[in-house]
Amino acid sequence: MNYSDIPGMNVSKLKDAYTEGWAYFAAAHVHKTLPPKDKKAFAFGSAIHLALLKPDEFAGKVVVPPRDVLAKNGARSTDAYREWAKEQGDAIILTDAEMDTLHRCMESLLSHEQVMHCMAMDRITETPIAATIDGRKWKGIPDIVAKRGGTVIDLKSTGFISEKKFRWQCYDLGYHIQAAWYLRLCEEVYRKPYTTFVFIAIETEPPYRCRCYYLGSRAIQRGNDDIERLLREHDERMASGDWKEDCDKGLVLID
Repeated sequence: MNYSDIPGMNVSKLKDAYTEGWAYFAAAHVHKTLPPKDKKAFAFGSAIHLALLKPDEFAGKVVVPPRDVLAKNGARSTDAYREWAKEQGDAIILTDAEMDTLHRCMESLLSHEQVMHCMAMDRITETPIAATIDGRKWKGIPDIVAKRGGTVIDLKSTGFISEKKFRWQCYDLGYHIQAAWYLRLCEEVYRKPYTTFVFIAIETEPPYRCRCYYLGSRAIQRGNDDIERLLREHDERMASGDWKEDCDKGLVLID
């Protein structure tokens, strides 16, 4: 069974409600009126996940277009490129420049002591899981789960690597919700306590720094509180069919 066929709420949908609001959530996941997202926007992140988490699969799933199918300036705008890209199926396509960036990112990742500790642990990697929690179906694909329990790890490729900026991004993009979701789901599935969530953050621009952050108990509690609130509001809006918010109806103060 494909992951998309597994019934249940996933944290990506919940983060859409948190970051974009309920009207966007409804368009994306209820009415499904939004166009599909451009896969090129996620190609680099998918490739770096493969390189670190499943290196044996990298060569068979990541390809670089030959130069003779590209425009003179290297752009992927020619008919020859489009024909070549169709032939690649589900392969991840990176440019030469993106591949160079990936190699630099990997050098930084593999030289970080904490990253190497995480990769050396007995772990479950990118495995779909699902469970019924409080009468609701939850699902997800955590990047790394320690088999012994305790720790769940997520890899983030980002331009925001400093502690100050990553702290802001955690709450702005709902990373705290993701952390709380996966800790709860892993406990339910693997029947072990999971209390620590680690983000391996890799900078995708020079100087390609790597940082490892873990969320404290207050951040996890805030994530759990937001999950409870969002799920409750989701149910109310599903029942009423009303996906509008105050900002969709009137003047909104930003102070």
